[in-house]
Amino acid sequence: MKNTALVPINSIVFSLADFPVPLLTSRPFTSWADAEAAILGTVKSEVYVASRISFVLTWTDGETYQALLPLTQKTATLDAPLGSHVRQALEFLAGRRPSPSMSAEQYKAALADNERFHPGRAEWAARILDTHKIGGTS
Repeated sequence: MKNTALVPINSIVFSLADFPVPLLTSRPFTSWADAEAAILGTVKSEVYVASRISFVLTWTDGETYQALLPLTQKTATLDAPLGSHVRQALEFLAGRRPSPSMSAEQYKAALADNERFHPGRAEWAARILDTHKIGGTS
């Protein structure tokens, strides 16, 4: 059962990258909407060199999630690239969403490897998905 009072985001921080992205790296964001607007103001669907930028999410309860966000032409076509990316990554880790390119056996093996190297990660990802705000207006 999903909790109706999801833990809100406290901050979204993009690290300095090897390329200029001042809209993303100039400050921490305190809302998903502001972070998404900055991403979409940075990437362009017409011409863009594919890259990635590191980010750290911190929710108001202190939980954190760190990963890399692709900055590609495809990113520019999404309404909420950060929220979508985070949700899909956590769904993968939680065992809820295999990669489209993986067979069922490959996904099962990937989940087993992840659990071996990061014990409890699948349970953690499921809990974050079920109890924390991911994407949206706040």
